[in-house]
Amino acid sequence: MLAMTNYLDTILPIEEKGRKMPEIGQRIRLSEGDIAQANLLYKCAKCGRTFQENAGAFTSPSYYSKIPPTEPERCEWRITATHGEKIVLNITDLDIFKSNNCRTDYLEIRDGYWHKSPILGRFCGSGKFNQGRYIHDIILLVNIIQNTGTLYSQKNEFVEIDIVVGFLSANDHLLDVTETIFSRQEYGTAIIRVDHPACDDFKLKADIILMVIDAKCESLLPVERLTTRDSLRKLKDNLLSAGIWQLALDISVKCGFAIAGVMQAWGIDCLRQGQYALAREKMSHFLQCLVPPAFLDKIAPMLTKRAKLDTWDNLEVIDRSRRSSSVLSDILAILRGSSDQEFAYSESIYYVIMYGSHEDILGFLMKHDKLHTALLYTLSQKVSYSTFMGIIFLPQLQSGQEMTVLNSMKKIDSTLWRWETFVKKFCWYLETQRKLESLYNMQILMNDPIRASMTCIQFYTANAQTYTDLQNNLRYLITAKMHCLSEMHNIEYGEPVKEVTRITMDLESL
Repeated sequence: MLAMTNYLDTILPIEEKGRKMPEIGQRIRLSEGDIAQANLLYKCAKCGRTFQENAGAFTSPSYYSKIPPTEPERCEWRITATHGEKIVLNITDLDIFKSNNCRTDYLEIRDGYWHKSPILGRFCGSGKFNQGRYIHDIILLVNIIQNTGTLYSQKNEFVEIDIVVGFLSANDHLLDVTETIFSRQEYGTAIIRVDHPACDDFKLKADIILMVIDAKCESLLPVERLTTRDSLRKLKDNLLSAGIWQLALDISVKCGFAIAGVMQAWGIDCLRQGQYALAREKMSHFLQCLVPPAFLDKIAPMLTKRAKLDTWDNLEVIDRSRRSSSVLSDILAILRGSSDQEFAYSESIYYVIMYGSHEDILGFLMKHDKLHTALLYTLSQKVSYSTFMGIIFLPQLQSGQEMTVLNSMKKIDSTLWRWETFVKKFCWYLETQRKLESLYNMQILMNDPIRASMTCIQFYTANAQTYTDLQNNLRYLITAKMHCLSEMHNIEYGEPVKEVTRITMDLESL
C-alpha cells in the first residue's frame, strides 16, 4: 500500500499510550538487499561506482583475492569532471586473459556513460604497462569484463587504476600533447610512429610546453588542450597580458605567428617605462619606416628650431602616400604624458618623421603651434592641397584665424607666387561656401583689386530683399568702383590711387 503523497508514511505502526512510536523500515538509504534486487532487475554491473572526487583509485574485485572468481564479472566505473577540468586516468597494474583482439576478457574505456559511446581504448594481457594514461574531458566510462571460469581463462585476473580530476598541470599538457604519437596496437607495447604526419607538430608543441615550464609560467597555460593553433594563440595572449614579452615572441616565432602584435605591445610597454631606446628598437620591427635615417638627421633640427627657406628647399622630397600605422597616435599620446616635455617633443619628432604621413607631421606641428614650420614643410615636401586644407587652413578658418595663415604665407614669399595654386583654391572654396568677407580680405592681401571689386558687387546683392536693402548697400558698389579706378590708375601711371583704402565690411548688417 502506497502513501497518497511523498510526505506521508506508507506504513504506520499501532500507537500505544505511554510508549514511543517505533520506526519501521529503512528510511535513510537503500539496503544491500534493495541494491542487489535493483541490479538484477536492471541488469546493472555487479561492481563499480560513480566518481566525482578530485582523486581516487579503484580495482577489480579480484585484485586483492588469491581465489579466481567462479563466474563471469562485469564492473562499471563512471568518472565525472566539471566544465574546464580534465580527467587523468592511469592504468597502473593489469593482468587480464589475452584473447584475440581482447574479445572476451578486457578493460574498456569509453567517451561517455552510454554503453555505445565511442571507445577510447580496449586492453588485455599482462606485463609492464607504461602507456596506460588517458587525459580526457568531462566524462569517462571504464568497463571491466572478465569471463573467468569459462574455457577462455582459468586464472585470477585483476586491474588497478588511479584517477585525478582537475585542471591540467604543465606536465599533463606535455603528456597530453605527446601521447597521440603512440599507437597501442598490443597491450604492454607502445610503438612510436616516426612516420606520423603530425609528428613534427606534436614535437613543436612539446617544445613549447617545456619552454613555459623553464620560464616558470605554468599558470599561464590555457585550460583547454594545447593541441590546436587557437590554444597556442591563447597561450601567447596570456603571456602578453602578463608582460612575458620574450617568451611570447619565441612562441610566436616557433608557431609561425606574426610577431608585429608582440613587438607593438612590447614597444608600448617600453615607452611607458621610459625605456625610449629599447622602444625604438621594438617599434622598428612592425612600423613601416618611410625615410632613411640620414633624412631624420637633416630634418629633425629644422623642426625644432626655425630654419631658413633655402635650407628647406635643399631637402629631398619623401613620398609619404602610404598610410601610417594607427599605433603612431598611441605613441604620441604616451609621449605627451611625459613629465619632460622638451625630451618628449624631440622623441615625438623621431616617430612622426620616421613613420608618419604628411597628415601626421602637419597635425603634430599645428598641435605645437608651429604654423611657420608647417608652411615651410608644405612647400618643401610638396604636400597636396587637400592635405593642407584639412590640417591647416580649414581649422584656422573655423577659428577665425585664416588671415594669420595668409600673413605667414606672405612672410615666406611676399609675392605669394609659390603659393599660387593654394591661394586660387582657397578663393574658390571661400566663394563656393559664401564666405565673402574672408574672400575679400584675401583678395586685398593679394593686391588684386579687380577680384576685390567683384566681391564687393556680391556684397551689394547679398541678402537684399527689397529696393530699400539695395539702397543701403550702395556703399559696396562705390567701393567696387574705387578698386577698379585704382587698378586703371596703376596700369596707366604705375601706382595706385592713394585715396583708395580698404573699407571694413560689416556683414552682420546684411
